[in-house]
Amino acid sequence: MFEMALACEKGKGMASDFNKALEFLAKASNLGNTKAVFRLGLILDSASYLDLAKRYCLYAALQGDADACLWCSKHGVTHEVLGKGARDWLVRSALLGSHRASYEYACKLELREGPEYMMKNIDALSHFERAAKLGSVEAMLFLGRAFHEGKFTRRNLKKSFAWYESAAKSGSAFAMNKVSQMMYSGVGTERNIEKAEEWFDLAEHRQSQGDDRNPDLPQYPLDVVRRWIEGK
Repeated sequence: MFEMALACEKGKGMASDFNKALEFLAKASNLGNTKAVFRLGLILDSASYLDLAKRYCLYAALQGDADACLWCSKHGVTHEVLGKGARDWLVRSALLGSHRASYEYACKLELREGPEYMMKNIDALSHFERAAKLGSVEAMLFLGRAFHEGKFTRRNLKKSFAWYESAAKSGSAFAMNKVSQMMYSGVGTERNIEKAEEWFDLAEHRQSQGDDRNPDLPQYPLDVVRRWIEGK
């Protein structure tokens, strides 16, 4: 049901049909599909039905959806019985494996504690490393810069190159340019002009395409969402 909803929503193999997409999402959520529940919450949020969106997203978060937990954190959703607040949802999302939550938690730690704390506490930087290993390109870029500049840690150009290379392989045009520059100059890695030029060409191609790693939720027509709510 959930896959059929996405197909209707994105027009895969057919014209986009948001009415059908909502029908399939509703059926999937009634069958206990947490991703469908959360997606309905996102759709309601985009249509400015925030109170209703919070109910859907809170339910999905309580069922263990990492992205729903992150949404609850950002929107200040609380649970009176469990006593969960914004920070609790953020930590829960990170523990459930959300690379975005892990990265945001690391950023909050950096802002709250400051550079001196980050330098003295190895565990602080490990939050960024965890986020990067979970797939956060932003965390990879942070670590690449941190090891390159000696920010919050000792300078280590080999580690800097390794993290920039990971980000480049994950599709970051900025990281592709950094890898190209470091390879061309032999900084943090062996000098290789041929590969440096290949990375430079890849970066240009990536920039011309735009960054499509995180496509946004399609904009549902307000009248379609309104009719669906009224027909519930």
